[in-house]
Amino acid sequence: MSQAGVGVLTSLPELDELRAANLGSISRRGNVDVLEIDDSTASTEELALCHLPFLFPFSDGTRAPWNALGTYEGAFGIALAAQHLNTGDGSIVPEVAGLADRCNIRFTLEALDTELAESTAVDQTIDLTDPDRFTADPAERLPCAILGAARSAVSIPTSIVSGLRGYPQFSPISTSAALDDTAQYPLFGRTIPSDDGTAIPLVLYMRHVLGVRYLGVLNIDDAYGRAYATGIQLAAQEFAPDMVIQREDINVAASDDALRRVVEFLADTQYTFFFGIFFAGELAERIMNEAVKQGIAGTGRHNWVFADAIGGSVTDRNYERGSPLEKAFRGTSMLSAVGGISGMDVYDKLGTGLRELKNEDDIRYMRTILPSYEDGEPVDHDSILNGDTFLSAPGLVAPFLYDATIALGLAACDAAADSDEDDYFDGPTHFNRVLANQFAGTSGDVVFLDTGTRDPESALFSLTNFIDDEELSTDATVQFKAVEASVFRSGEWEELVPYVFNDGTTNIPRDLPELETDSNFLSPGLRGLGLALCAIIIIFSVGFAAWTWMQRGQRVVRASQPIFLLTICAGTLFMGASIIPLIIDRGVASEQGCDAACIAFPWLLAVGFSITFASLFTKTHRVNQIFKNAASFKRVKISAWDVAKPMLVLIGANILVLSLWTALAPPHYDTITVTEDQFDRPTETFGFCVSDSPVYLAILGAINAGVLIFSVYEAYSARSISTEFSESEYIFKILVLILLVFFIGIPVLVIARDNPAAYAFVFAGIIFTVCCSVLLLIFVPKYLALKEAAKKSKEKQERKQERKQERKQAGLTSEVSSTSRLSSAESEAEGVKFCVADGKAQRELEDENKRLRREVQKYQGRKLSMGSSCPNLSVSELPSDVPELDDKTRAISNGDEEDQMPPKNHVVSFGYLKEDAVKEEPKQQQQQQQEDAADEEPEQSPIPSKLSDEQ
Repeated sequence: MSQAGVGVLTSLPELDELRAANLGSISRRGNVDVLEIDDSTASTEELALCHLPFLFPFSDGTRAPWNALGTYEGAFGIALAAQHLNTGDGSIVPEVAGLADRCNIRFTLEALDTELAESTAVDQTIDLTDPDRFTADPAERLPCAILGAARSAVSIPTSIVSGLRGYPQFSPISTSAALDDTAQYPLFGRTIPSDDGTAIPLVLYMRHVLGVRYLGVLNIDDAYGRAYATGIQLAAQEFAPDMVIQREDINVAASDDALRRVVEFLADTQYTFFFGIFFAGELAERIMNEAVKQGIAGTGRHNWVFADAIGGSVTDRNYERGSPLEKAFRGTSMLSAVGGISGMDVYDKLGTGLRELKNEDDIRYMRTILPSYEDGEPVDHDSILNGDTFLSAPGLVAPFLYDATIALGLAACDAAADSDEDDYFDGPTHFNRVLANQFAGTSGDVVFLDTGTRDPESALFSLTNFIDDEELSTDATVQFKAVEASVFRSGEWEELVPYVFNDGTTNIPRDLPELETDSNFLSPGLRGLGLALCAIIIIFSVGFAAWTWMQRGQRVVRASQPIFLLTICAGTLFMGASIIPLIIDRGVASEQGCDAACIAFPWLLAVGFSITFASLFTKTHRVNQIFKNAASFKRVKISAWDVAKPMLVLIGANILVLSLWTALAPPHYDTITVTEDQFDRPTETFGFCVSDSPVYLAILGAINAGVLIFSVYEAYSARSISTEFSESEYIFKILVLILLVFFIGIPVLVIARDNPAAYAFVFAGIIFTVCCSVLLLIFVPKYLALKEAAKKSKEKQERKQERKQERKQAGLTSEVSSTSRLSSAESEAEGVKFCVADGKAQRELEDENKRLRREVQKYQGRKLSMGSSCPNLSVSELPSDVPELDDKTRAISNGDEEDQMPPKNHVVSFGYLKEDAVKEEPKQQQQQQQEDAADEEPEQSPIPSKLSDEQ
């Protein structure tokens, strides 16, 4: 306590003494007591006294002191405000400066104890406002206005009484929105926002600071709790329309089963943030114990915020470490309107002023105005007043009570100055002047709404975080301390220190359980399978292209023209590479990456398809052109450029459509929600490529479907023409196989569209089947034919060596020049075979061909025997002295003898024959020469009767 000496509250005891000394001259005018005081000059001075009773709980009903809300600090705050009004001290509120010089109204105080009972408060209000009291005894004082009460449940009935009797009543902490009803409570005001106003900072903090969209509210089932919860819902509708508030009421006397059902309902919401509107005490402990039991408190994932009704009960006790309550209250917080925060100039001045009241004189005076009791044990006020921490801080209600007292004082002087009558002012006039005034108080800018409630935008709100007090906690017990984490002023939240949540961290938890979403991403196994199929296609394409290039001089390759074989490989390479973007989704790439894959896929697939099947189409079309001209038995030469033109047109059409598609309406990756949980969160999704304009896809499909259909038509037209090495036959098989794959695969693709894994698997399978069908059926037969030709060539060489060895052993010599034989290589190089499928006609012509060759050899023998030589002869230049050879050959060559023409679909073989001059040999050597010539006779194709594509 301060040193003995003159106190601060000098005006208050003086006014009490003055009133007591002038009881005979007191008159009641309006709502003030007027004293007529004679001064030393024999003139009369008029002094008006505005009496301000303070209606608040100083005890808990058992006559034990109760200071949970800072009641005693509040009483001292009222006294300090009255002192400043009486003396015109503007050290805290500048508007008060000089007030005593311009206003003859002074203010006196009285404190009454409601004992936390509504009935007691109502009885006190009725008695306090009874006009007969003053008439019977002028020493009894009627109020000018009433300060109080604390709880809304008390302010509601008392303000009805005070309003009916014409006295304004201002509460520092009654926040029920019901008190905004001016019809029932016409003269009620408050220097704190209503619950509706308090709900606004709560909603803004939850939604915009913590990002909470789902909030559970548990409120006590009384006027205060219901109004507060309703205010939260209304604030959410206005300031956070997407916020979902789930509220539940609980009776203060709820049974264990009822309480369990209420908490179970909150648990079923699956929310992780809750706001509690209930008072400290047994009910609060029962609620939090049940919350821990049902897993919505003390889990580290669930967090609770309380209304200011919880008061300081969280920090004024020790908890057993690890107990349910210790787990439940750890990292919780309390939202309350505050009179200020440390660091604010006006608030700090209030704190300084209150600490100056802790002196013997002021304490002695305050004892005289604190509640006294006519019956029963008195309240031990000294246990609070003499406490070491008393007045060390303003407390909860002192700033609001100071501002309420200042507001009433300023309004009283203004109302008296405006009045032209001797009655000063009545209650409504006084109340309206309070609402009209604005000033910078200790709790911020004091601005009132028309309802008498403090404008929430002018108030300060604090979020007090309850965390471990390491200095006071032990190994066995835990004590929490209150830390101002954030403050709300001027419509914005400001963080003072990081908020510590129930898990002990400052990381903001989720407001709902962690979402488990089945995104239907492709599995690593399926993705690996797709890459494997792609790799196989690329290996086959590159491998067969390399083989084609290395074997480009071989007849089996030249027969199909290497350029077309390489083009087919390029097409399948593109098609195979399209599997890579096909298996890309959000599981392995960003949204931009998926969009790029959606664009790349149709490019690779369409270009590859058009290259491949345009090549097959042009090759088949080329064969059909050659065969159609074969009827005239004229040599037809169709260049690669001739057949490449339609292929380039088809590829160009695809590229044009793809370019327009990419530029005007590019495909993009989209995620579709399949199912949602109760919070409208997707529990199953799948993604795929979509296009805003499917017309481009339809055009591409039409172009390539047309290519495929026309290829089938060309292959069907060439069904009776088997080209050399069976290429036309295999092309037809490829197209039939692909039609079957499309016939089955495309409907499956449509069915599997909503299943990304099945869709990707089926599509990759179709691409793999098409590419491998083309590559294997085109290249494998050629590879086998080349291998078979090499084997036969080796066998012939071996047979030739064997016969030479036999002749050497038999003493035979052969000096026949190699130029005397018909070179099979030259014959093959310069001859062209048109073949059909009629086996009998082919054998007949083969026999005829052998017979004609023997005639040529005989002719050459006769010429050699005459020691002559002749130049290379063409068929048309054969001499006329071999009539049969001449007739047969010329008839076949020129096609001018109808009886020599083979019927349709029969074999025709013609060519340019070369001969060299040879010497006549003995009959035995000539026979041997014929045998050697037979060995060098051109090889029949491994698959006979085929049309070479060289022409």
